[in-house]
Amino acid sequence: MIQNWVGRFRLGEWVPIIVRTSNDSLTPTKADATPVAVVYDSSGSPVVNFKVPIADQSYVTGLFKERIFLDSNFSTGYHSVIIHFAVGSVQKVQVIEFEIVAGGDSDGSGISLYHFRYPSRDYVLVQTDGGWLRKLRNPRIS
Repeated sequence: MIQNWVGRFRLGEWVPIIVRTSNDSLTPTKADATPVAVVYDSSGSPVVNFKVPIADQSYVTGLFKERIFLDSNFSTGYHSVIIHFAVGSVQKVQVIEFEIVAGGDSDGSGISLYHFRYPSRDYVLVQTDGGWLRKLRNPRIS
C-alpha cells in the first residue's frame, strides 16, 4: 500500500489525484482495469466514488490522473482517497490523504469578473472555476 499526502485545500478548489500503477518490483506497469477511487471523510463515510482515467498510455506507462472538485458534498476535516487497482491479477491499494480547511466557497474561485451599471444598483457577474455564473449586487472595494 502506498500512502501520499497532497496538502490542504478549501472548498471550491480542485484536488489532484495521480495514480502510478506498478508491479511488485516497482516497475511502472499497465493496470488490468481502470483504477476505482472512493473518497472518505474523517468519520469514515464515503463522500464520492469515481474511476481514475488513464493520462497518456502511449507516452507514460501506468499513469492515471483525475481531479476532485470540492463542492458542497465535502466538509472541513481530513479526507482519504482509497484507490483500488489490479496489476497482473494482484490487487493493490493506494491511499491519498488531504485536508479541507475553513474558507473558500463550494461554487469555486472567481476566474472572470464583469461589472455593469444598472439604474437602481450596480452588479458584478463572476464566473467560477466550478462552472457557475454568480450575480452579485452593489460591489464595494474595502
